[in-house]
Amino acid sequence: MVTARAATVAGAVAAAFPDADFVLNAFGQFAYLDLHQGVTHSLPMMPVWAWLLALVSAWVYDRRSWRRSGGRLKLTLEFLPVTLAALAAHTIADAMNIWGVMLWWPVNEVRTAFNAIFVIDPLYSALVIAGIVLSSAWRVRAGAALGLVLVAAYTLVALGVNAHTNRLVAALPAAESARSAEQQAAPPSLLHRRFVLRDDDGWRYGFVDLDARGARTPGNRWWTRFSAAFGSVDAIAWRYALHPDGAGEFVQTAWARPELDSFRRFVALPYVYAVDAEGDTVCAWFADLRFALPEVTQPFVWGACRAPENQWEVRQRGRW
Repeated sequence: MVTARAATVAGAVAAAFPDADFVLNAFGQFAYLDLHQGVTHSLPMMPVWAWLLALVSAWVYDRRSWRRSGGRLKLTLEFLPVTLAALAAHTIADAMNIWGVMLWWPVNEVRTAFNAIFVIDPLYSALVIAGIVLSSAWRVRAGAALGLVLVAAYTLVALGVNAHTNRLVAALPAAESARSAEQQAAPPSLLHRRFVLRDDDGWRYGFVDLDARGARTPGNRWWTRFSAAFGSVDAIAWRYALHPDGAGEFVQTAWARPELDSFRRFVALPYVYAVDAEGDTVCAWFADLRFALPEVTQPFVWGACRAPENQWEVRQRGRW
């Protein structure tokens, strides 16, 4: 019988496994953008990964029993529910962020994203780590259960906040002249929301913080009071970003370059980051508003640069 401690370790390893796809960086400049949160986060592939991880866990746990075919199968089946649950938890968690996961790879490469959590959320990560620490240093099952409850509660609140702020952005006066199909609210964090509206030539976007004073506004229910905390959205200081399709001829040509096909598939809210020149080479740089944060350099900035004699090359400018 597999011990609770061994199951916890196997679960922790399996939960981290999907992010092993960082090795994609070694296979070209766009491989990571194309395939991250793809094959290792796929529902059709999940049983395969779960079985392999359970098999390895069984070997590490009891090599003597593993060498016997009957013992190997028995141990693998004992670890299998743990590795499968861990992989499922990781995939569900990643589906909550703005990057999205290819749930049905290789059937299709459509990304599912609930846009409730930013790709890096310190509070969310702290809750996950707290669950690991509690299960290791305290009681295995109780610590893991408490960590799961905390993470699930945070996720549900984030989903609720996202649904509420999406209703707010649709009701903003600025939305009247925007294309309603391309309005959204998305998080840098649970208490800090980004509002984006599509204009004819670009995007209007702004940020708003949850105001704790608004949360104390009297109301019949806690959700009414919590909603009041976003009352400052009417005073958003809107910023403007130019969509590549609304830019000049050079920028549109650069954006349409076949070398940027992978980047165009990746971005959801593309905008012109900059246009600059270095000697005789002129570059148009593009980024994604999903990753725009106040006073933080954009992490994914790619450009198409035209050298003399109409020679083009792709360059990367920003990265976390």
